[in-house]
Amino acid sequence: MISQRSVLTVALAGIVTPAIVLGYGQANAEDAASSSSIPPNAFRPVEARPAGSAPPPMVDSGVLEPSPSPIVRPTPRVPTARPRVVAVATPRPRPRMVAVPKPRTPTVVSKTTSTVTRVPSVADAKAYALSRIGSTQYSCLDRLWTRESNWNPYSYNSSSGAYGIPQALPGDKMAIAGADWRTNPVTQVKWGLSYIANHYGTACSAWAHSQNYGWY
Repeated sequence: MISQRSVLTVALAGIVTPAIVLGYGQANAEDAASSSSIPPNAFRPVEARPAGSAPPPMVDSGVLEPSPSPIVRPTPRVPTARPRVVAVATPRPRPRMVAVPKPRTPTVVSKTTSTVTRVPSVADAKAYALSRIGSTQYSCLDRLWTRESNWNPYSYNSSSGAYGIPQALPGDKMAIAGADWRTNPVTQVKWGLSYIANHYGTACSAWAHSQNYGWY
Protein backbone atom coordinates (compact mmCIF):
# COMPACT_ATOMS: atom_id res chain seq x y z
CA MET A 1 0.00 0.00 0.00
CA ILE A 2 1.24 3.46 -0.89
CA SER A 3 1.27 5.85 2.07
CA GLN A 4 -0.21 9.29 2.02
CA ARG A 5 3.27 10.86 2.35
CA SER A 6 4.39 9.17 -0.87
CA VAL A 7 1.29 10.35 -2.71
CA LEU A 8 1.89 13.93 -1.55
CA THR A 9 5.51 13.82 -2.65
CA VAL A 10 4.64 12.66 -6.15
CA ALA A 11 1.96 15.33 -6.50
CA LEU A 12 4.39 18.10 -5.53
CA ALA A 13 6.98 16.80 -7.94
CA GLY A 14 4.47 16.98 -10.79
CA ILE A 15 3.71 20.60 -10.01
CA VAL A 16 7.24 21.94 -9.32
CA THR A 17 9.08 20.31 -12.22
CA PRO A 18 7.13 21.99 -15.10
CA ALA A 19 7.44 25.31 -13.34
CA ILE A 20 11.23 25.03 -13.11
CA VAL A 21 11.47 24.09 -16.79
CA LEU A 22 9.24 26.98 -17.79
CA GLY A 23 11.26 29.42 -15.74
CA TYR A 24 14.56 28.30 -17.14
CA GLY A 25 13.40 28.82 -20.68
CA GLN A 26 12.08 32.26 -19.94
CA ALA A 27 15.33 33.22 -18.28
CA ASN A 28 17.37 32.19 -21.29
CA ALA A 29 15.12 34.22 -23.60
CA GLU A 30 15.51 37.35 -21.40
CA ASP A 31 19.23 36.90 -21.23
CA ALA A 32 19.51 36.72 -25.01
CA ALA A 33 17.36 39.81 -25.48
CA SER A 34 19.22 41.81 -22.88
CA SER A 35 22.65 40.91 -24.20
CA SER A 36 21.82 42.21 -27.62
CA SER A 37 20.84 45.61 -26.13
CA ILE A 38 24.21 46.18 -24.16
CA PRO A 39 26.62 48.47 -26.07
CA PRO A 40 30.06 47.08 -26.85
CA ASN A 41 31.93 49.79 -24.90
CA ALA A 42 30.13 48.95 -21.69
CA PHE A 43 32.96 46.65 -20.61
CA ARG A 44 36.55 47.79 -19.92
CA PRO A 45 39.40 45.37 -19.99
CA VAL A 46 40.84 44.46 -16.59
CA GLU A 47 44.43 45.65 -16.26
CA ALA A 48 46.90 43.17 -14.98
CA ARG A 49 48.31 44.19 -11.52
CA PRO A 50 52.07 44.08 -11.50
CA ALA A 51 53.70 41.75 -9.05
CA GLY A 52 54.55 43.26 -5.67
CA SER A 53 52.09 46.15 -5.93
CA ALA A 54 49.60 46.92 -3.15
CA PRO A 55 46.16 45.43 -3.57
CA PRO A 56 43.34 47.86 -4.47
CA PRO A 57 41.42 49.33 -1.62
CA MET A 58 38.48 47.40 -0.47
CA VAL A 59 35.11 48.93 -1.23
CA ASP A 60 32.70 48.97 1.63
CA SER A 61 29.71 46.99 0.46
CA GLY A 62 27.57 48.42 3.20
CA VAL A 63 26.91 44.97 4.63
CA LEU A 64 27.54 44.89 8.37
CA GLU A 65 28.80 41.60 9.64
CA PRO A 66 28.60 40.74 13.29
CA SER A 67 31.86 41.48 15.05
CA PRO A 68 33.34 38.74 17.13
CA SER A 69 32.55 38.95 20.82
CA PRO A 70 35.42 40.53 22.74
CA ILE A 71 37.31 38.24 25.02
CA VAL A 72 36.64 39.28 28.56
CA ARG A 73 39.88 39.05 30.46
CA PRO A 74 39.81 39.16 34.23
CA THR A 75 41.16 42.37 35.70
CA PRO A 76 44.24 41.58 37.74
CA ARG A 77 43.71 42.35 41.41
CA VAL A 78 46.41 44.55 42.83
CA PRO A 79 46.86 43.92 46.55
CA THR A 80 46.18 47.04 48.55
CA ALA A 81 49.25 48.25 50.34
CA ARG A 82 48.65 48.20 54.05
CA PRO A 83 50.12 51.01 56.14
CA ARG A 84 53.30 49.95 57.83
CA VAL A 85 53.27 50.58 61.54
CA VAL A 86 56.71 51.37 63.00
CA ALA A 87 57.03 51.44 66.78
CA VAL A 88 59.17 54.39 67.83
CA ALA A 89 60.31 54.60 71.44
CA THR A 90 59.16 57.80 73.04
CA PRO A 91 62.14 59.53 74.71
CA ARG A 92 61.75 60.03 78.42
CA PRO A 93 61.72 63.64 79.49
CA ARG A 94 64.88 64.58 81.30
CA PRO A 95 64.40 66.01 84.75
CA ARG A 96 65.06 69.70 84.90
CA MET A 97 67.48 70.84 87.52
CA VAL A 98 65.85 73.68 89.35
CA ALA A 99 67.93 75.68 91.77
CA VAL A 100 66.11 75.80 95.05
CA PRO A 101 66.89 78.99 96.89
CA LYS A 102 68.29 78.45 100.32
CA PRO A 103 66.10 79.64 103.12
CA ARG A 104 67.32 82.82 104.60
CA THR A 105 68.36 82.60 108.20
CA PRO A 106 66.90 85.48 110.10
CA THR A 107 69.57 87.64 111.62
CA VAL A 108 68.98 88.14 115.29
CA VAL A 109 70.63 91.24 116.64
CA SER A 110 71.11 91.01 120.34
CA LYS A 111 70.72 94.23 122.20
CA THR A 112 72.93 92.98 125.02
CA THR A 113 76.67 93.05 124.44
CA SER A 114 78.30 89.81 125.50
CA THR A 115 81.86 89.92 126.78
CA VAL A 116 84.05 86.98 125.88
CA THR A 117 86.31 86.13 128.78
CA ARG A 118 89.69 84.79 127.74
CA VAL A 119 91.25 82.18 129.96
CA PRO A 120 94.64 83.52 131.15
CA SER A 121 97.70 81.62 130.07
CA VAL A 122 100.80 80.56 132.06
CA ALA A 123 102.63 83.56 130.63
CA ASP A 124 99.93 85.80 132.08
CA ALA A 125 100.41 84.11 135.48
CA LYS A 126 104.21 84.63 135.38
CA ALA A 127 103.75 88.27 134.41
CA TYR A 128 101.31 88.70 137.30
CA ALA A 129 103.80 87.19 139.80
CA LEU A 130 106.64 89.40 138.55
CA SER A 131 104.50 92.49 138.93
CA ARG A 132 103.66 91.57 142.53
CA ILE A 133 107.08 90.52 144.02
CA GLY A 134 109.75 92.00 141.72
CA SER A 135 112.52 90.40 139.74
CA THR A 136 114.72 89.28 142.72
CA GLN A 137 111.98 87.35 144.47
CA TYR A 138 110.61 86.19 141.17
CA SER A 139 113.86 84.38 140.34
CA CYS A 140 113.51 82.33 143.56
CA LEU A 141 109.79 81.76 142.90
CA ASP A 142 110.52 80.59 139.36
CA ARG A 143 113.01 77.96 140.59
CA LEU A 144 110.62 76.83 143.35
CA TRP A 145 107.55 76.27 141.20
CA THR A 146 109.59 74.86 138.31
CA ARG A 147 110.66 72.10 140.72
CA GLU A 148 107.16 71.62 142.13
CA SER A 149 104.97 71.59 138.93
CA ASN A 150 106.98 73.10 136.07
CA TRP A 151 104.28 75.86 136.03
CA ASN A 152 101.60 73.36 134.86
CA PRO A 153 98.16 74.40 136.14
CA TYR A 154 96.90 70.79 135.72
CA SER A 155 99.78 69.07 137.52
CA TYR A 156 98.57 66.46 140.01
CA ASN A 157 100.64 64.41 142.49
CA SER A 158 98.93 61.06 142.79
CA SER A 159 100.79 60.08 145.95
CA SER A 160 100.02 63.22 147.99
CA GLY A 161 97.05 64.71 146.15
CA ALA A 162 98.76 68.12 145.59
CA TYR A 163 97.39 70.08 142.59
CA GLY A 164 98.22 73.05 140.35
CA ILE A 165 101.24 75.36 139.91
CA PRO A 166 101.89 75.89 143.65
CA GLN A 167 100.98 72.22 144.43
CA ALA A 168 98.30 73.10 146.95
CA LEU A 169 97.46 70.22 149.32
CA PRO A 170 94.59 69.57 148.85
CA GLY A 171 93.88 71.45 145.66
CA ASP A 172 90.50 72.82 146.73
CA LYS A 173 92.31 75.18 149.14
CA MET A 174 92.78 77.48 146.14
CA ALA A 175 89.01 78.02 145.92
CA ILE A 176 89.40 81.02 148.27
CA ALA A 177 91.27 82.78 145.42
CA GLY A 178 88.63 82.02 142.82
CA ALA A 179 86.08 79.49 141.67
CA ASP A 180 88.12 78.77 138.50
CA TRP A 181 91.10 77.46 140.48
CA ARG A 182 91.14 74.18 138.51
CA THR A 183 91.87 75.86 135.15
CA ASN A 184 93.00 79.45 135.70
CA PRO A 185 96.77 79.77 136.29
CA VAL A 186 96.46 83.38 137.53
CA THR A 187 94.04 82.26 140.26
CA GLN A 188 96.52 79.56 141.31
CA VAL A 189 99.42 82.09 141.41
CA LYS A 190 97.36 84.44 143.56
CA TRP A 191 96.78 81.69 146.10
CA GLY A 192 100.45 80.56 145.99
CA LEU A 193 101.84 84.05 146.64
CA SER A 194 99.43 84.42 149.56
CA TYR A 195 100.56 81.05 151.00
CA ILE A 196 104.28 81.94 150.73
CA ALA A 197 103.76 85.34 152.31
CA ASN A 198 101.86 83.82 155.27
CA HIS A 199 104.30 80.92 155.91
CA TYR A 200 107.77 82.09 154.72
CA GLY A 201 107.52 85.84 154.17
CA THR A 202 109.36 85.83 150.83
CA ALA A 203 109.78 83.57 147.84
CA CYS A 204 113.50 83.17 148.45
CA SER A 205 112.83 81.91 152.02
CA ALA A 206 110.37 79.37 150.68
CA TRP A 207 112.97 78.28 148.09
CA ALA A 208 115.62 77.83 150.86
CA HIS A 209 113.23 75.68 152.92
CA SER A 210 112.52 73.53 149.89
CA GLN A 211 116.27 73.14 149.34
CA ASN A 212 116.73 71.93 152.91
CA TYR A 213 113.66 69.71 153.36
CA GLY A 214 112.42 68.96 149.86
CA TRP A 215 109.07 70.63 150.38
CA TYR A 216 107.74 74.04 151.42
